[in-house]
Amino acid sequence: MNDFHERIFGIGFGHCDEFGFMKVHELFRMMQECAAEHAEMLGVGMEAMKRRNNGSFVLSRMRIDVDSMPRSGDRLNIKTYPVGTDRLFYIRDFEICVDKMPSARARTCWLVINLESRRPLRDRSLASGIPVYGGGSIDSSAPARPEASKDLPELLSVRAGYSDVDVLGHVNNTRYVEWVCNALGSVFFKGGGGYSMVVNYASELNEGDVVSIRGGDGVFMGINNNGVESFTAKAERR
Repeated sequence: MNDFHERIFGIGFGHCDEFGFMKVHELFRMMQECAAEHAEMLGVGMEAMKRRNNGSFVLSRMRIDVDSMPRSGDRLNIKTYPVGTDRLFYIRDFEICVDKMPSARARTCWLVINLESRRPLRDRSLASGIPVYGGGSIDSSAPARPEASKDLPELLSVRAGYSDVDVLGHVNNTRYVEWVCNALGSVFFKGGGGYSMVVNYASELNEGDVVSIRGGDGVFMGINNNGVESFTAKAERR
């Protein structure tokens, strides 16, 4: 059983911004693919989890620290592995390199939910069957949840559409990252690195939902059309 998984991705013009650097949400799409492949290898992929307890892993929180984003033409190596649990969270880390040089690192926190109730499941035996990578961090704690206020000014209003929704029937986590990047604006990403971002996914969004994205000073909150918090995020230069 492989306790880590690696995959190489080619970076094209369509993955990059006006400055020639890879967009953060495009990186997260590739990380998501890599994690899904590894889950299949470990016997906890989508179909296996459905058979086990009608469950599925969903991303609940993530932190990424970017040193330098790849450019078009680069070959990106993503390495991912489980590092343990923290309460209900299953923690998975990522190491991102270009030409063997570190580019970024990320920590993701996953919950297992029941696909019918959409509520978190407690499955104590599941964690014991997922190997912890010995070459990773000995710390398996979740990153802190970003705090934000509903009183922040609105920066964007977005209606979730067909292309935003994934196989679980809700807006994919990469879309939230894309919206936060749009709220930050291009100037934040001009240098191609030296920043961090934390996103906490609070409630699902579905096709047709309208989300008000509010923010200021690098802190953001998404509020759905029922006034419920859908996510919070924080981005800062390092």
